Amino acid sequence: MKRIALILTAFILGACFANAQTNPEFLKFKGGNFYGESGTVYTDAQMLQLIGRDIYDETYVGALKQYRTGRNLIIIGGVTALAGLGGCIGILAANSNEEGVEGMSESVIMGFYGSMLVAVLGGVALDVGIPLTIIGKSRLNWIADDYNAKQSGVSLQLTGCSAGPGVGLALVF
Repeated sequence: MKRIALILTAFILGACFANAQTNPEFLKFKGGNFYGESGTVYTDAQMLQLIGRDIYDETYVGALKQYRTGRNLIIIGGVTALAGLGGCIGILAANSNEEGVEGMSESVIMGFYGSMLVAVLGGVALDVGIPLTIIGKSRLNWIADDYNAKQSGVSLQLTGCSAGPGVGLALVF
């Protein structure tokens, strides 16, 4: 009985030690890149090796494109919207008079409407970019979570169970 307990203990400790030695780093997505626990940035080729061809083709490529496109739309839309609003305010400030809009020339009014159009287009880019970024980031976080769950290693569970008229041990791994 002592031999069995000793062998079982050695087996469990050996499996735990081997598992601790071979576990790769966990992934984290931040700022458009995947990082390991040590701060290593993974390239696309390394990500293909880590997550496998199926997830890479079905999720990674599209989600990364979605995230980057959304982030670019947010930047472009924000700059464009601010420029359009600045143009509107500048035109109104430079051409303010007591007569209101009726006293402005046709070219000034066209410039004002052009600035308004630029501001609206920037707002549309923001409206499209924000959801794209959020959805792309959540898909990329799913990839990291899925990889990390698969890397949690071998779990060993020793439980007692009934074995007919006696008691036994069950080792689940």
